[in-house]
Amino acid sequence: MTACFLRPLHTWAILASAIQLAATPVVNAQNLLPPELAYQVASHTIGPDAIEFEYRIAPGYILYKDRFAAELVDVPGRLDIELPPAMAEEDPATHRLVEFYRNRVTMRVRLPRGIVRAEITTTAQGCAVTTKVCYPPMKDTWIFQRG
Repeated sequence: MTACFLRPLHTWAILASAIQLAATPVVNAQNLLPPELAYQVASHTIGPDAIEFEYRIAPGYILYKDRFAAELVDVPGRLDIELPPAMAEEDPATHRLVEFYRNRVTMRVRLPRGIVRAEITTTAQGCAVTTKVCYPPMKDTWIFQRG
């Protein structure tokens, strides 16, 4: 059995944000979390050609189903992803049905066969529900290596 591992390239950003958050006085009543804390993500391989990215969503925050994506760095096109059924509500501003996740969601990414090493960029986007503040798309780059 060969070993596979994934390593996020953004770990330092979470630590820096946590330190900054702890050292910064409250400047507004909204108390918005930085995106790295509102949406924490971990990964693990599933078989030889798939990776799962598990997003832990802080209370009071959501991630939009249609804003998930994954792609190989320096290779055009998106990778195939699988997501579970989502919750849905009508957006009062646009009057369209919006699908979203609360608490946690797992995105499964299918890799092209035969990849030994790759850099994968994942994208997700969400909002703080009570304040209706939306974050720009969050991109994380991961290194996949089959050992």
